[in-house]
Amino acid sequence: MKTVRAIDVGYGNTKYVASRSEREIQCAMFPSLAPVASQLELSTGMATTRDTVAVEVEGVKYEVGPGARLGLKAHHARILHGDYVTTPEYLALVRGALSCMQLSHVDLLVVGLPVGLMNSKARALAARLKGRHPVGNGREVEVRHVWTLAQPLGGFLDYATRLGTYEMLAEQVNLIIDPGYYTVDWLTGLGLKAMPERTGSFAGGTHAVLQTIARGVSEQLGVAYTDLDAIDRALPRNRLTIGERVIDLAPHGWPAQARVNEAVNAIANSVGDALDVHNIILVGGGARFYEAAIRRRFPAPRLIVAPDPIFANVRGFQIAGEHHASMAA
Repeated sequence: MKTVRAIDVGYGNTKYVASRSEREIQCAMFPSLAPVASQLELSTGMATTRDTVAVEVEGVKYEVGPGARLGLKAHHARILHGDYVTTPEYLALVRGALSCMQLSHVDLLVVGLPVGLMNSKARALAARLKGRHPVGNGREVEVRHVWTLAQPLGGFLDYATRLGTYEMLAEQVNLIIDPGYYTVDWLTGLGLKAMPERTGSFAGGTHAVLQTIARGVSEQLGVAYTDLDAIDRALPRNRLTIGERVIDLAPHGWPAQARVNEAVNAIANSVGDALDVHNIILVGGGARFYEAAIRRRFPAPRLIVAPDPIFANVRGFQIAGEHHASMAA
């Protein structure tokens, strides 16, 4: 049996398949943060106490894993640009995910890219990830083959396979919408046959929503507030605690909704009125922000929110990789 694994390095979180049994694809994730590990922390073992691993890229050690946020400097900026996949930090995140898998080799690694980067980055990314990777603690993982897929395609395969509806969906026009941290991606197709003119990306993901709320909070406080992760964690309760102050986030919701509407309008400009679309499948970690706006803008198609949508793409990558490996055997 060939060993197939999937990794989805997003701008916000790195998702990966931790284990695979006959019945279940077990997924996990950590924040897409890769601070440079200080020599003091490495020599004293401080980094290992916060659930991270130090992985080396181009002679520099980066700290990645669930506790990476604790290693950040006061003013850390996430990487939010189209060349993200060429950065040392991206490779550090991939190696961190490989480390968490506890494998010596991967026969086929399936990774994802935003729709807008597939033509320009897919081949180079596959070449970059193939080979031997140091994954910390003196271990290496060999990646023998790499396959790159558009991120929304993973969400479609996950939904169609898990619910046993692939045969039906293969004969229907489907619109898969994937609101990620930096981009909102969408893919329109008849089954797996994409419609390129109705497929695209828009830089208006969860980051834009959180950044808009942060500006409102900053105006209320009279000082710049930039902790977007804290806002994200506080949104379910609409109460953000900053020192001794408790900020009601509800009044900042309307400006944030305007950013959501911008992204949904970009989809509508590409897709049209969607009257020929049978199903809209919503995946991705930002699904909760966009669901209501998508329902309003596209009332005709059936809207399906993938179960546990943040892992939908990486589960679909795993399914696609297993099928690909079995056909090549």
